[in-house]
Amino acid sequence: MSTASAPTPYYLPIRQDWLDRRKEPILEPDLPIVDPHHHLWDRPGWRYLLDELLADTESGHNIVATVFEECRSMYRAHGPVEMRPVGCCAANKMRTARQSG
Repeated sequence: MSTASAPTPYYLPIRQDWLDRRKEPILEPDLPIVDPHHHLWDRPGWRYLLDELLADTESGHNIVATVFEECRSMYRAHGPVEMRPVGCCAANKMRTARQSG
């Protein structure tokens, strides 16, 4: 879950106590799921990187892949200018983390 600590003009802080109020059962824990997309952020008061992504995707569902969507964050530092918005490849990091852990 995000470690947002203070409201910004665009986001409210994450309230873990509110999120913890209800836990729904996982109906089909063996069903492979491809998460349609995720964003990675590292901004003042708002962080959602690999640790947060893994915490969300390892909640008991069988998330086998996710698609990174660039959203004015995580541009590549090098390479052709037109390819920099493609961003990093968190899916490979996620696979690597699962295989080594």
